[in-house]
Amino acid sequence: MVGALISYYTGMLLVIVSNKTNTHRYEDYAMKLYGKRMSIFTSVMNLFCLMGFIMSYIVYVSNE
Repeated sequence: MVGALISYYTGMLLVIVSNKTNTHRYEDYAMKLYGKRMSIFTSVMNLFCLMGFIMSYIVYVSNE
């Protein structure tokens, strides 16, 4: 239950930030709110997350 509330709260924060900054990507949020360095950091973190998903998929498929 707590996880669902946290997920809902953070989702609503993203909607509010998107409406106030007129942006729609995490990198754009970071650029407007924190500057170029945080935008680059956000891009790198998104890349690592994507690589993790890809590795998980490869492990999942190879086990079948």
